[in-house]
Amino acid sequence: MKKGAKWAIYGIFLLALIGLASSLSGSSGRWMNHLLALIFIGGILFFLVRYFLLRNDPKRKEMAAFRKAARLSRKRFENRRELKGRKMKRPPLRKKSGVRLTVIEGKKGKRENL
Repeated sequence: MKKGAKWAIYGIFLLALIGLASSLSGSSGRWMNHLLALIFIGGILFFLVRYFLLRNDPKRKEMAAFRKAARLSRKRFENRRELKGRKMKRPPLRKKSGVRLTVIEGKKGKRENL
């Protein structure tokens, strides 16, 4: 929001509070009507300012695009998390037996002619 608009809104609310305080001190019978009117007009001003001043704010558009991308990314990664949970467990590794095989020396020099 621009600095000037921000201070203008603060000024309007300050004037409204001063008017409310003066109406409470002067005639306390009508203060409820003034309070309701203040809330109503303040709400209308708030939504009008928000609609017209923040509508074309580039930061707001950028943040909306970021939120949309984050939501889509979250959906995409939720599916991956589910697949990781369903991963098959590896069977436990078998211990190798301590048996050592030895070569028996035999007929090395003889060859049979077939």
